[in-house]
Amino acid sequence: MDCAKFSKKARAMLFFLFLNLISLNAKSFSEADRDAISRVVIAEAGNQGEAGISAVIYVIINRLNSGEFGSNINSVLNAKGQFEPVMKAGKGDWRGLKKVSKTDFIKVNTLLNLILSGHFKDPTEGALYFQNPTIVSKRERAKKVSKGLTHFGGTTPSLIINSHAFYKEIKYPAPKKKASSQKTNDWDVFNNPSYAVNLIKTKKITVF
Repeated sequence: MDCAKFSKKARAMLFFLFLNLISLNAKSFSEADRDAISRVVIAEAGNQGEAGISAVIYVIINRLNSGEFGSNINSVLNAKGQFEPVMKAGKGDWRGLKKVSKTDFIKVNTLLNLILSGHFKDPTEGALYFQNPTIVSKRERAKKVSKGLTHFGGTTPSLIINSHAFYKEIKYPAPKKKASSQKTNDWDVFNNPSYAVNLIKTKKITVF
């Protein structure tokens, strides 16, 4: 037998067994929860590499653990004004988002299992929020979102991965009364209660 081929098969088998062990040790999420997480994560960070996908998964888990956004995955993901794809493409419900491919489902759930089994430390340091500051800045200049929404009113990110910045806490001024002719976007987080600023050193990761 070709030793190189055997070695490749052996490595693949060991990796498969490792993933199954992780899956058994991971905390339980229902199939519906995993479907929901996969749809939202791919919609938000499908083009951000595995590091970016993992960071968004952590934001979801951190929100669930905080209890501030809902008591289960469904309520966390459907919380008003939080995940833009859910609010816009999903019309307020993650079920309105397109189902992910089998490959993306496996990718997200492998990372989820690594996180839940303690094999993947939270790089965001407990972040509850994230945004693409470049996109938000353009919208702010075009007056499509509240003034100061970029970096949530000047909050220092705990982590930057590719296009996304992550924040443990956010700050912004109290929302001003809007003219009746000005429409407020459901996903404009300035409609949320104020949070204290978190000033910590920013780390930056670029994934190729």
